[in-house]
Amino acid sequence: MNTARDCGRKILLLHWMACVALGMTLIHQLSAHGRDQADQRDGVTCANLFVWKSLGVSVAETARVKAGIAGRAVEPETGRGWSLPDFSPVSSKRGYLANYFHMDLPDSRVGHVSERLAQWDVVILNHDLVEARRVSIERMRRINPRVRILAWVPLQGPNNGMMKGVPKKSSRDWYARKTDGSYLVPHWGGNLMNPCAQGRAWMRHVLRYAREECLASGRYDGLMLDCLWHQPPAGLDVNGDKVVDQGDAAGWQDAMLFLLRELRAAFPQAILVGNGGLPWPHESRYYDFVNGCMHENALGDQFGGDWNVLWNSYKMAVARAAHRPTYHFVQVDVRADQRSQQDAARLSTLTANDRRRFRLGLGTTLLLDGGYFGFDRGDCLHGQLWWFEEYNLDLGRPLEDYRTDRFAHGSLSREFENGIVIVNPTETSIKVPAGPGFAAHEKEPGGEGILVPPWDARVLVKLALGSKDSLGRSVSFSERPKAKDHRQKTEDVRPWLAVGERDYGPLDELSGRWDDGRPR
Repeated sequence: MNTARDCGRKILLLHWMACVALGMTLIHQLSAHGRDQADQRDGVTCANLFVWKSLGVSVAETARVKAGIAGRAVEPETGRGWSLPDFSPVSSKRGYLANYFHMDLPDSRVGHVSERLAQWDVVILNHDLVEARRVSIERMRRINPRVRILAWVPLQGPNNGMMKGVPKKSSRDWYARKTDGSYLVPHWGGNLMNPCAQGRAWMRHVLRYAREECLASGRYDGLMLDCLWHQPPAGLDVNGDKVVDQGDAAGWQDAMLFLLRELRAAFPQAILVGNGGLPWPHESRYYDFVNGCMHENALGDQFGGDWNVLWNSYKMAVARAAHRPTYHFVQVDVRADQRSQQDAARLSTLTANDRRRFRLGLGTTLLLDGGYFGFDRGDCLHGQLWWFEEYNLDLGRPLEDYRTDRFAHGSLSREFENGIVIVNPTETSIKVPAGPGFAAHEKEPGGEGILVPPWDARVLVKLALGSKDSLGRSVSFSERPKAKDHRQKTEDVRPWLAVGERDYGPLDELSGRWDDGRPR
């Protein structure tokens, strides 16, 4: 009798323990999900975007389960302007997204960081951060086998890993000095380095770090050499002769070329990219050794310049690096409209002008091969997992080079297998009539067309087979252009009615009429 009672008590105890364990598991899962949801709250979906939704949440969930990844799919946001990326396996290469991720900031302190980072085509990582936060490069490659991962190597303002072996301040240190012997201090703190001091000791140190910590193991596909400036910082006495002149500039460039030459000789297949803020000038010999450069703060007012600066330097840099696989980064950020670095750090919602510059930068990047687009908080604040509706688009291969004046005078456009990008770098709006193959997200009053405002861009994506366009017509296979080598011009057959300036003419913003007299 006692034995039966004891067994009953043990069964009840085991049952109670199982319930407690199940409850703790559910609490943990709900807590983790709640943290992710809290980080995803208050975003927006992009108005004026025409998206082909080919994968639902259920498909993403299935892919995740097959890959052995726990967690729910990301749900869209409705307020901030961005969301967290999903972390499902990447089945297709978008081919134009880059994430400049080298700081440990609150934006990125969420679950599944490695898997989320893998959603981009190119990711630039701080090796210190990889080690400290245990970012798994291996998991990133399992999620996205096509991802290219570059190690961030700051040539000025070294990180902790690079400081090992650097001598302390003395008469024989490697730090940058002015003509009076005082140290040069950058706005981000610390000290600038002199690449020529002590027989290029700092450059040789960088070479050892890049080889031993980044490239020899094969974990990284290449390097992003930050602060690879064409000219030395103002006031730097490179050669120590107590005078700042052309000799200092020549010594600086020779030291940088020494670094690039040695890296390219030791790692001929590595992706080498440099960041000088603005792209280097056409005559720079850096292009002889690199795959491309970064345009930081593009379209911004810190040092990025306007659209013409972006477009002209983009074309030039891509052409100069065309002798090897090209990686040119168009890095747009929130440092515009006189925002300070502190304002950028505190920003919680994107403005309409932020979204406009985002679209203009993305659209411009898509006009050329070899361009990669990113959007974040900007200089000294790179480290976000901001994901936008536009990033979900699968445009497919380009069908042609970019074209000018196709929709209006001054417009630029490029057609892809699954859509088209239209950039309007002019002072007047462009009207793009809607036709078979895509429909407006929100029907515009007074017509069937799409309006591209001044200094803005749109990415239009074709509808799925069997769906209806804005005129109620079904989409069929015959409306899709055949993919061709994008270096060849395609026939003028499209699933939309491309009407150019000859038919509509530029829009008169004051009268609200096209120049043929018809109302907008």
